[in-house]
This record gives sequence, C-alpha cells and structure tokens, in this order.
Amino acid sequence: MDNIIITISRGYGSNGVAIGKLAAKLLGINYYDDASLKELASPWLRRAMDDLENLPPEDAAVAEEDVFRMQIGQIRELADKESFVIMGRAADYFLRDIPNIIRISIHSDFEECVSTVAERDGSTRAEAEAKIRGIDSARADFYMRHTGSVWNDPMSFDLTLNSSSIGSVSCAELIVRYVDIWRGHHGM
Repeated sequence: MDNIIITISRGYGSNGVAIGKLAAKLLGINYYDDASLKELASPWLRRAMDDLENLPPEDAAVAEEDVFRMQIGQIRELADKESFVIMGRAADYFLRDIPNIIRISIHSDFEECVSTVAERDGSTRAEAEAKIRGIDSARADFYMRHTGSVWNDPMSFDLTLNSSSIGSVSCAELIVRYVDIWRGHHGM
C-alpha cells in the first residue's frame, strides 16, 4: 500500500484544522474531519449520527459507541483506497496498525489559544479560556473512553508541533516536508 494516512490531533485554538487543511491541499490529498466523514457516510450511518443528538443520556452512550465504531470502519475503508489527512476521531490510535501512518499532534501556547478563540468567536478572554478547557477536557474524555489511552501523549506521535512557535503556514509546510522525508526513508 502506497497510501499515506496523516492523523492530526490538536488542542482547541491551536489552528490545527487550518493547518491540516493546508497540509492536505499542499500534498494534493483529501482532508477529512467529523463533518466530511458524515457527508461520505451511508444514509444509515448519517441518520444514526443525527439521532445521537436527540437520544436520552442513558441510550446515547451505547449509540455513540456504535456510531464511532462504524466511523472507524469507514476511515479504514478510506485508508485502503487513498492517502488523506484526518482530523481527530482518535484515528492515531485506531489506525496505528496501518504501516503508512504519520501521527501528528498540534498544540499552541495557552495564551495564544485564548487569543485565537476569543477573536474567532467574538468572546471574552474568560469565555475563551472556559471553552478551551471544556473542549480539550471533552476530547481527553472521548479519547480515554474509546481507546483506554491518554489523549495527546507525545509518545503516541511521530511529530509534535507548536503552532505558536512557527505559525500555521509553516506548520503545514513542515508536515509536507516531513511526509517527503518519511517517504524517502521508507523507499516510497
């Protein structure tokens, strides 16, 4: 298999989505996230994803696990067909057995995350701080619940980038360069 799968895990406010999209564009491959995976999903899976929002909490946990497992199957099918960048979804963990995977983590200094979120959302600093802590906590809980592992453990990644150190564009360019180096090292 010559497909390369690039998984990106990111802290909220680190500009990880913009970095992932730009890296995919520069590499000429697709970018997938929760929304784009939903668009590609079968009608049955899309309906199940929509239904999750309306289920009572006691039913939602089981349904969420089923939907998530189906999404992982969908991602694995894509990995058999093409190279792509995938944002989140614990893909770094669930695709770890695929030989051509590059796992990337993107973070940023907390103060820069706060500024980014406050500016983007038009919120106060306190609101941005609370949102970052809440979303990153939810991501950590999601990851632990589905993998039994710690979210954003640096030992789980091939490359960890601090977007506040070099900026979003440079991070994307560095990912592209890393892919070139990786391909050369693996004779691709």
